[in-house]
Amino acid sequence: MAVKALLLCAGLGTRLRPSTNHLPKPAIPFFGLPLCYYSLYLLRKINCLDVTVNLHHLPEKIQTLLKKDELSDFRFSYSLEKDQIMGSGGALYYAKNFLQSAHSFFAINSDEVMIPPSAEVLNDLKNHHLKTKSLATLLVTDHPDLLKTLKPVWVTKEGVVRGFGDKPETTEPLRPVHYTGYKIFSKDVLSLLPAGESHIFHDTLVPAIGAGALVNTHFIDCRWWETGSFANLLAATKDVIHLIHREKKNHIRDIYESFQKEFSFATTIQGQNTVALHSSAGVKSSQCRGTVFVDESTTSAPTVILQNCIVDKDLKLTKSQQDTLILKTETA
Repeated sequence: MAVKALLLCAGLGTRLRPSTNHLPKPAIPFFGLPLCYYSLYLLRKINCLDVTVNLHHLPEKIQTLLKKDELSDFRFSYSLEKDQIMGSGGALYYAKNFLQSAHSFFAINSDEVMIPPSAEVLNDLKNHHLKTKSLATLLVTDHPDLLKTLKPVWVTKEGVVRGFGDKPETTEPLRPVHYTGYKIFSKDVLSLLPAGESHIFHDTLVPAIGAGALVNTHFIDCRWWETGSFANLLAATKDVIHLIHREKKNHIRDIYESFQKEFSFATTIQGQNTVALHSSAGVKSSQCRGTVFVDESTTSAPTVILQNCIVDKDLKLTKSQQDTLILKTETA
């Protein structure tokens, strides 16, 4: 059965400003790769290469990124939301001409970073979706921040969705799970979408559930990180450095290799310092304080101190920096 994907790239990335004033969030680097590469890697692993991308904020920079040689096996089409962002439901509505030829299609956030139990996790999601003949199936997991900073999906013991956010009023036993940003739809959902801006959960799936449609989940045990703010990115970077420091073979290395990129980082974990420096970087670990990531070919003056910084590639650092994401598009 033909399966396509919609990659959601229209967002403003407001919590990452001012960095996202210059670079759209899907292109913001996480551990040296654009955030959207983490979702594209999982699509590539299951040979789902026909991908529609919705655009709004800095659309030309997304298109330039997706033209890179390491993505040449993908077939990208674009759905431009020119005047305003249409929301997660409106994104499907405006891209439906691209999606309606598919039996089912993935709709994936472009800023998700997780380490799944299998690189073919989307095949498992698709198979569960087709087996249960659901209108939609969400990939979900547990998370320590659930019911704190993360809003839950409420499901039955069989994993059937009953609500989003606030717990539904029911005597049925429900449990909260965390939505990872990956979901798959039957093309039947396209006929249920309201015109214009909408939220896919509250404006389409909740009414569909009320009318008797099956909205399901597929649960996995995984590591998942929030990437909405610099503090989130820094905390996720620290976690990944620890994982790489412990494991020679790791998921991040596999992603690098899938995009024909060299994975070559020296990691240092000592006291309060958690540092990853690319082997080609001209920065010493003694110049780093707290959590620091420095990508390839970036150099610094010997007097520069970096404290809690994520640093892009090909930069020349001339002054000390603290608590910041340093991109090529910004002054270093």
